[in-house]
Amino acid sequence: MISATPTVTAIRALDFDALRASEVTAEAKVSAGEGHALLALLGLDHAVAAGAGSTQFEGTVSGAWRAPLRLKARLWGAGLDADAEGTAEPWSRDGASDSKSNVSLRVRSADISPLLNLKSSDPAANIRLSSKLTLAGDKLTFDDLDSIVAGSRLRGRLALTLGDQKSVDGEVGLDQISLAPVFAAAIGAPGMMRRSRSARG
Repeated sequence: MISATPTVTAIRALDFDALRASEVTAEAKVSAGEGHALLALLGLDHAVAAGAGSTQFEGTVSGAWRAPLRLKARLWGAGLDADAEGTAEPWSRDGASDSKSNVSLRVRSADISPLLNLKSSDPAANIRLSSKLTLAGDKLTFDDLDSIVAGSRLRGRLALTLGDQKSVDGEVGLDQISLAPVFAAAIGAPGMMRRSRSARG
């Protein structure tokens, strides 16, 4: 569903500048009897796996043309429970060529075995996390990261470069420092995080 709220004056006068500045809202609600079908529709099937059963997605996008868009989404069911809220700028502004997104992400349950090329039964495949997520060009940054992976708590900051030269950087506190290679493997980076510290003790 898409709705817009232009003023009557702008419509009568065909004021295109005013019409472009009008607020537009798009809403989507999708459900599937099998979670993998919905994940494929959303383009997430290479990153997240779904269990048996139904899955639902709800999302809204609102904003004006050439202004930051406000985003809100939730995905739940079949072993998944996650939501995100924030802003996105899919077009360049002030001469900048890269789009940018800032989102608060909460994942209460997710199986990321497809992303890490693991079996769903592997403890490292099932995560919980919260983070402030920023995507600028090909750089993905997790600030205020707080996650549970394979029974180990990870807190701190991670920056992933997803372009031709993939890399992982950051400073995190880990119960088990051996989790660092997981992030490098996830994006195919040849190296690991350059800075890390153990949270043990």
